[in-house]
Order: sequence, then structure tokens, then C-alpha cells
Amino acid sequence: AGALTADGFVTQRDIVQRAELTQAFSFELSEASGSSTSDNGAGGSAAGRTRGVIGTFDRCVASTSRISFFKENIESGCKIHVTLGYVTVLAQVFFFSKEQGEAGGPGTPVGAFNFSADYCHLPELQATASGDGEVKESSPDVFVVMIFDKPVTCPTNTAYIASRLDLDVHTKQCRLAFFGTIVDVPAHDPFDPLAKGLAHEYLKGIRVYKTKRKTGKLERIEKGSETTCIASGFFKKDSDISKFVGLNVYPTGGEDGGSKSPVGTLVSSFGKSGKVKVEFDSSIAHLLNAELELCFKKYTWA
Repeated sequence: AGALTADGFVTQRDIVQRAELTQAFSFELSEASGSSTSDNGAGGSAAGRTRGVIGTFDRCVASTSRISFFKENIESGCKIHVTLGYVTVLAQVFFFSKEQGEAGGPGTPVGAFNFSADYCHLPELQATASGDGEVKESSPDVFVVMIFDKPVTCPTNTAYIASRLDLDVHTKQCRLAFFGTIVDVPAHDPFDPLAKGLAHEYLKGIRVYKTKRKTGKLERIEKGSETTCIASGFFKKDSDISKFVGLNVYPTGGEDGGSKSPVGTLVSSFGKSGKVKVEFDSSIAHLLNAELELCFKKYTWA
């Protein structure tokens, strides 16, 4: 069931966990030392900085894999202990992944981060499961933004491990939550008082979004047309709709309807009461008074 070592009584579960983590870290460190894993295409990134040099930073983008032995939820926005270099520091974490079916940008290999690509916000870091129910590590295209409580100094491609050290040490559960490798850090010095605004600019360059929806109603179809309509309910009176012009509008539940469901485009405002003009790609005579949905991306750090 276990063995007595210099560190005390070690169970078979401890041995398995240590073996898994040793293997994972060996892989992450070899990958980090082999090549760069990010496409520093944004002005706020560490473009021009040689990966692996010692740097001081208070936030970063990193690859991430959930440790299968950890059973608690790991939600975006939570604070967790992160060990990297020679320090352990609290960090707020935000998880995101590549869009379904997307490769993260032209020429971007699997597992690489690209500042020019859009990424989906993840409410929590989940592990995947195979058909036999065995828990696997997270997808290689899942990343995390870590915002540290205080700046850290370490190699800019170092491996890290995140732990729930606040959990009771006497509980029979793994406290190691996830691990990975830093793939990008800001170029600015966090101790420079003149660079305070650059911290948020760095986050703005990370295109993480949540899908949002507004609901409205097809109020009437314009005379002489079968594809142009006036819709209401999306906006309040005197709202600025300029940011929404050109976005797609769907009949409720029709976003995934393919060619059978007409797709509309918000063209302009109509009057000052919050109504809008929408043009569809096919006849909407059968949709009079139907509910409509305006779908759009809301970026986390825009």
C-alpha cells in the first residue's frame, strides 16, 4: 500500500502523482527550451525579446494543462498559488481556448499562441474524458492569462505549476491544480511608474471574447421588399448602435440552421426609438413578429 521513506510514509497514489508530474515537467521544459511557442504579433507583447532570458513581469500568457488528480473546480477569475522560478505567488487566472475549428492563425502550429487570433473565454479549466471515462489532460490549445499579485523575476519561458495551497494539508486530495509553460510576457518593466498604462494595453492585445446575444422582434417588412425589415427591442431609445452595424441577426434558434435559416445583417438605426433596419439574404415573409437574435463578440480586455 505504501513505503516508508526519509520524507515519511508515501502511498502508491503519491508515487503515481509524482511520476505524472515529473513526466509532464520534463516535456514542458524540453518544449520551452526547444523553440518559441508564441507569435508575438501585437505591439504590447514581448516582440524582439529573446525567449528564455531572465525577465521581471507581473502578468503573462501561458500554456496550461489540468492535473487529472485535482478534483476541485478551477474557475476563470479565481486566485491560485503559482510556483515559477524560485518563488510562489498568488495570481488571478483567466482561461481561454482557440475557436472551434480554428488553428489560431495562418501557419500557427498546434499549441502555439497568436496575438492576431480570436480566442474563446472559458468559464473554467476542464479536463477532457475519453470514451472509457478516463480523465485526460486539457487540450494543447488551451491557455491562461496570469496576473500576479506582485512582479516575479524568472526566465521568460519557464515552466510553472499552480496549486491550491489554501486547502487543508491533511485532506486526502491532490492540491496541485494545473501546470504549463510561459509563452509570452510584456516588454515593459512593471516597476517603471511611466509604464503603468502599458499593463492594460498588453491585456487588450489578447483577443479573448465571450459570445453575447441581444433579443428583439421583427416588427414589419418594408414595402416592396421581402428581405428588408424593421426590428425593435434590441436597443433602448437614443442608443448608439454604430458598434453593432454589420453584425449578423438570426431568427431565434436559427444561428445553426445553415442554409434553411435566413441570415440578416444590421444595416442602420431607424428613427430614435431604438429600432433598426435589418437586411436578410432570403425571404422573411414567414417571420413577421418572430423573435430575432443579434449575436456579437464582447472582448474581455477591450
